[in-house]
Amino acid sequence: MTNRPSLGQRVLTAILQTLCVYLFAGWVYVAIIAVFRPGSLAVPLWNDLSWLRRDTFGAVAFAGSFVCYVVLQYRGLRRGNGTRKTRERPSS
Repeated sequence: MTNRPSLGQRVLTAILQTLCVYLFAGWVYVAIIAVFRPGSLAVPLWNDLSWLRRDTFGAVAFAGSFVCYVVLQYRGLRRGNGTRKTRERPSS
């Protein structure tokens, strides 16, 4: 009998991985803008959401990405998949 995660656990892992990658990409987007056009960080990210500025989005995206990563690592450690097992070399 294998210790395979349930469908709900696999879906949650996929959602967390997707959020982690896309939120990190959003932070990288804001970081690139901060390097090349720092004066435009106070501009709204989207005109219809005037309260959401680029710098605020970058901070929230970085925090969200970090939280998703920590949760993924914690879940991996609880399942026993957090450490990589290395194969021992036979002595010659």
